[in-house]
This record gives sequence, C-alpha cells and structure tokens, in this order.
Amino acid sequence: MPSFQVYHRLESIRQKTLLITGREDIRAKWQLAEAAANRIPDCSLHIFDKCGHAPMQEHADRFNQELLKFLGA
Repeated sequence: MPSFQVYHRLESIRQKTLLITGREDIRAKWQLAEAAANRIPDCSLHIFDKCGHAPMQEHADRFNQELLKFLGA
C-alpha cells in the first residue's frame, strides 16, 4: 500500500478527478498515482512516457490537451 497519509480516504472523493504523472518521476512513482486512481471514483489517469516530475512543463502541449479535455473545454 502507498505510504501517503490520505490513501485510506481516497474513496471518499466525489469530485471528478484528473491525475497526470511522468513515468520517470523519481519523487512520486507512477505506481503511486495508479494505486490512487484505482481508489478514486471517476478518476482519469494519464502517465506520460519520457517524463519526470513536471509533466506540465516537460510535455506542456499534451498536458494542456488532457486538461482541456477533462474540463470539457
């Protein structure tokens, strides 16, 4: 089980949720995001290849596309 403090409360999230992470992130492993996404109802997870801790900077165009799609824009 992931070690972050709110893991046991993720199922209580009722808001549509978007998680974006990088597969090569050494600070927060993508497996942690995957475990969280599996517990959050109505969660969309995107794992960017060749990406570290800052997908919003490293893959700005793709990140913005996913965000706009999520927001329905």
